[in-house]
Amino acid sequence: FYTVFVVVVFWLVGQLVDSKDKLKAVIRTLFISATLVSLFGIFQFIGDEIGLPASITMIRMGWYDKGVTGITRLHSTALEPLYFANYLTVVFPLLASMLIRPGRRKDNAGFSYAQLLGWLLRRAWP
Repeated sequence: FYTVFVVVVFWLVGQLVDSKDKLKAVIRTLFISATLVSLFGIFQFIGDEIGLPASITMIRMGWYDKGVTGITRLHSTALEPLYFANYLTVVFPLLASMLIRPGRRKDNAGFSYAQLLGWLLRRAWP
């Protein structure tokens, strides 16, 4: 079922995004959503490290907290850390390709964001 879902979404995006403005809106939405779930992931990590209860951090206790694995494996809004990491691996190459385009001034804030995504990916993978 998942493969069918991915194919349908791929086809729909190809059909619906037919202008540069729509493409920019899709990319902007992708970056905003990645930023929001990443901020929540950072909150989860810091919260678990300082001892906030799971009812606040929403970390799945007994699965991904630092008491089980020795380090907090953040999963943000995803069910599993690897799902979160896979989501970020969709965003990260797109962001990197937009920042490293020829003829574009390097944006320090953008590269900081890319470094943050790299750190989050490392925390999600074991």
